[in-house]
Amino acid sequence: MDINKCARGILARNIKQIKKVQKISKKKIKEIIAKHICKGQEVILLLGYKKDVDNLLKCFPKKVTANVVCEYINADDWINLPGKEFNNEKLVEKIANFKIDKLIIASEDMRYLLQMYLLSMGVSYEIVDIYETIKKECEIELTESIGVSLYAIAKQYIKRVGKLIIYGGGGKQEQCDNYDAILVKRLRYKYAKSDKDKKYYLSELIISYLKIKDYRSAFFYIDEYVTLFGETNGFAKIKQEFSQLLLDIKKEMHNRKQKDIIVFWCDALSYRDFVKWDFLKEIQKDSLFFENAYTHVPYTHTTIQAIFTGQPFFDGKFYHISNVEKGKTIDLLENYGYRIYEPGYLYIDTKYTTKLDCIARNAYQPASIMLWETLAQILKDDEKKFIICHMDCELHNPYWNGQSEKMRVDPGNFLTDISDFLFQRRESADYVEKQILYYSDFIGENACKVYMSDHGSGGVPPYDESRLHAFCFVKDSNIVKGRYKKYFSYLNFYNLIQYILNPTKIDFQNVFSDYVLIQNDHPFSEKYCDRILLGIEKGEDVCWKKWMGFRGIIKGGYKLIRYPGCHESWFGPNDIEIRPDSIQNSGLVEDMRKMVGNIFPDIYEDDHYVHTRKLYEKLGVEYQDKNNG
Repeated sequence: MDINKCARGILARNIKQIKKVQKISKKKIKEIIAKHICKGQEVILLLGYKKDVDNLLKCFPKKVTANVVCEYINADDWINLPGKEFNNEKLVEKIANFKIDKLIIASEDMRYLLQMYLLSMGVSYEIVDIYETIKKECEIELTESIGVSLYAIAKQYIKRVGKLIIYGGGGKQEQCDNYDAILVKRLRYKYAKSDKDKKYYLSELIISYLKIKDYRSAFFYIDEYVTLFGETNGFAKIKQEFSQLLLDIKKEMHNRKQKDIIVFWCDALSYRDFVKWDFLKEIQKDSLFFENAYTHVPYTHTTIQAIFTGQPFFDGKFYHISNVEKGKTIDLLENYGYRIYEPGYLYIDTKYTTKLDCIARNAYQPASIMLWETLAQILKDDEKKFIICHMDCELHNPYWNGQSEKMRVDPGNFLTDISDFLFQRRESADYVEKQILYYSDFIGENACKVYMSDHGSGGVPPYDESRLHAFCFVKDSNIVKGRYKKYFSYLNFYNLIQYILNPTKIDFQNVFSDYVLIQNDHPFSEKYCDRILLGIEKGEDVCWKKWMGFRGIIKGGYKLIRYPGCHESWFGPNDIEIRPDSIQNSGLVEDMRKMVGNIFPDIYEDDHYVHTRKLYEKLGVEYQDKNNG
């Protein structure tokens, strides 16, 4: 069953297709500006990248009474990583305080993010999205910046970023709006002054939700549309057809005989927040629940390596590879006849993944797309599937989601105070939980569902409990139920899969361990190392223990962190730092010191650490371990 084809067919049959073009004539833009924008003696500001602003300025009629001024934005001051990092909120504050009547955003790639901020701030002037104005007037969609060819855009992108990434595999590809666009359309709809604009933006909002496969929200706004405007635009029929498709999907999923394994991978959600927020409380019952699940390395790529290989990070020399090609867990799954997929195409080697038919404007795809694509991959054929549905857009800072009315973007500094995002974070977790609950309902009892996080939230040292203590529970009708306090290390993920596939008492006992090994790589990227140095130059408190690589062990409620140079830190309950001689069980102390290990990679010989050694040498940090050669 090709559910992507079915979904595209419903939209194609019921929604008038807007023709997408790369350019539009200056004559036509001039007509639109004269009709909709220049209406008297106003102060109109054109804002964007220089080329876009200059091109748009040429489209203004010669005889206008408005005072038209220009403000240029440097591309380097705008977005480094779309949807994840934004470096200039002060620039937005400056724009918000302009004494103008209208603001026209000239550059396509900043239109939604800037509107998101300005509309949320309630600015006094009118914000004109020239691209939306063209779309409403001409029923065509301008897909690139004003007056710039696709070739020029690609060339500019390659120059800034270094490479042009083309997403997607076979089949028709679609660009779909992400949460910044959805927020803008929701606010435009909410504050629209005319029924015509209200109807237009509500239609656009519904289509955006449909494209990101958030049918829960789409159906809510379809009902609102029908109440306000009647059964026009085909939305009632769209809801009816999608409801039938979803019923068919649920029937197919519940009738599947294969034992699929679906991992609902929630990024950067600590156990502390999981418990505090009652996240997924509705489906925790009658599950195998690990109260003390711990990641091995508190980052996503390295967690993937740990669960697939079962090898410690330093010992397996995984700092040399970004993806996992082979490992104990992969071999086990293949031996049992499983195909391995990750809908997001981010972390698992390409030979085990398929690419998406529908991609997001943003590099970080909404959870609803990932969840939908999980169902799509399961229903493609009769093979047994192991699928990691990795959701990071909503759960990783800055915690974007599809229900907020005000969102911020992380400035991209590893020292960012996470408390600034607490409300947005909680709101986002609530949104993604609703998506997971909605899509989990489609999966039959024969499937195994693993709900887990890879690590906790940032803003604290990587050895902190809130980074290491993850949540993990398994919903499977064939395995043991109950809550267990013994340690479950993600290095033992292989044993968990072995138990799921062969639920014997011995296999169950092998899932647990008496201790947890934890490790963390040294800072190695040029950007990260430079940030540390910049923080120190500014006089910020950047303690080396917060970012230096380490080996660690958790046992008996205590935690030992060992750094190169035989530096040690000991912690008791609640992450309170203690002296090892305060632990009455001296045998435990010696066991932990022996088991934690003391071999680190040689940063002076390995090119992976070229920036690390520059950082350590600059700071005079004692790196060389006396036991390391």
